[in-house]
Amino acid sequence: MKTRLVLLLAAALAACGAPARTDIPKDHPTAPAPAPDFELRDLTGKPVRLKDYRGRTVLLDFWATWCEPCKQSIPRYVAMQDRLRGKGFAVIGVDMSEEPELVSGYARKLGINYPVVIDADATLFHSYRGTGLPAAYLIDAQGSIRGRWNGFDAATGLDVEAATDRLLGDKPQL
Repeated sequence: MKTRLVLLLAAALAACGAPARTDIPKDHPTAPAPAPDFELRDLTGKPVRLKDYRGRTVLLDFWATWCEPCKQSIPRYVAMQDRLRGKGFAVIGVDMSEEPELVSGYARKLGINYPVVIDADATLFHSYRGTGLPAAYLIDAQGSIRGRWNGFDAATGLDVEAATDRLLGDKPQL
């Protein structure tokens, strides 16, 4: 188990920051894949279940405190949460295998305004077929994955926002 986790973290670190846009175009001919459901506890101990977010568009963001591009993506997602909160949108942050005390302090420092859960053994990351950090998954109100991004830069941030706005029926706000 520890070997698997070490290999996962090594792969995540190697891929950390290499942006790759894999947004599913709105006219994509095949149906989006169902998002794997999960139940993990947030930093206050409250259960967070994806199924409880049905009816809302969700951005599931995998990150870690040591990931440099995550330090750029998280503030962007905090701003999106503020801007879109009343429009049926929610962000769920997923920290990769770090100690809760470290994650709590980091979340406070960055002003994270959405639930953060810890994927202690990377089971959730594997169920989403994650390949590196940060990794963001846009899930529609019916529970299907409609976009995937690995890594983060300014263009990725714009892509994530545009795809989210499309799902919510808004025009992109630049």
